[in-house]
Amino acid sequence: MGEILSSVLAGLKDRPDLADAIYQWRPDGVRFAADEILPVVPVDTQAGSVEVVTTESLLNVPNTARAAGGYYNEINEYLTTIAYSCTDKGLENADLHGYKQTIQYNREVGKVQHILWQMMLAREKTVMDRVLNATTWSGMITTPPQATAAHKNWSDPKNSDPIADVMTAKAAVLGRTGVEPNAVIMSAKTLGSLLVHEKILAKFQNNSVVTNQLIQDSLKLIFDVEKVIVSDVMYNTAAEGLTASLSSVASDTYVSVARVGGAGGIATPAIGWTFLWNEDSPNPYTVESYSDMRRRATIYRVRHNTDEKIIEPKFAQLIKVAGH
Repeated sequence: MGEILSSVLAGLKDRPDLADAIYQWRPDGVRFAADEILPVVPVDTQAGSVEVVTTESLLNVPNTARAAGGYYNEINEYLTTIAYSCTDKGLENADLHGYKQTIQYNREVGKVQHILWQMMLAREKTVMDRVLNATTWSGMITTPPQATAAHKNWSDPKNSDPIADVMTAKAAVLGRTGVEPNAVIMSAKTLGSLLVHEKILAKFQNNSVVTNQLIQDSLKLIFDVEKVIVSDVMYNTAAEGLTASLSSVASDTYVSVARVGGAGGIATPAIGWTFLWNEDSPNPYTVESYSDMRRRATIYRVRHNTDEKIIEPKFAQLIKVAGH
């Protein structure tokens, strides 16, 4: 076994050409939200610790007065040290020798795109399971108060009030952290409820033509946030070999009103980050290939070494939008 492993490692090739070919590739008609919710932060070691912003970092009021002839007051950043541990994740696909590449289909790129789809699907589910998790946000969930128990769901266009619910959730985050959320995160089904909701449509009374795209684009203004992040990725919940049974990767029960990270990196408030061990996998999706002579095949691999981590749940509030 050791000889086989050594042989594989000796023939392993980093494939930046294929990585470049799929770098901007995204499946048409499918919105993946993971990268926006938990942005990638490169780290130099597989496991270690980093200092991040928490609520304690932001709310202390300093004394800025300087005594004559004295020093300026020194402050502490009050950053919190958190541990991370990246794990190696990847998938492979074999291209058996003897098949010919055609003009219509580049087998290498096609196989790597297929692997990438599966890797993105797995990452999307990991992130959405964490971000819309009622256990993580226990005690930080808004239950809409404006209607009777039977009519709080956002799918009820008359008796629910998504705008009021989002504003209540934003106020809850601001009140406990001093930071205003910049994103509303939801599933495609939840977005569909908003596109036909009376409270949302009322904002467009003076428009002669109201399209779903216009409403969706305007939700950022209506909710007063920088981003409305929608995941419409589906996955098969049935066991292998059985008829497919599709379900949404993102929960249809909850919406997250959150502070997500941006260009400022981990020095800025955010619910979490994806730590990427850049020495082992310099790209979010590293592509490799090697020959397996026993199978008479070329094996293509896409992998990364990551830890998708919630850092500060207080920077978000869940809204229960279904199941009342």
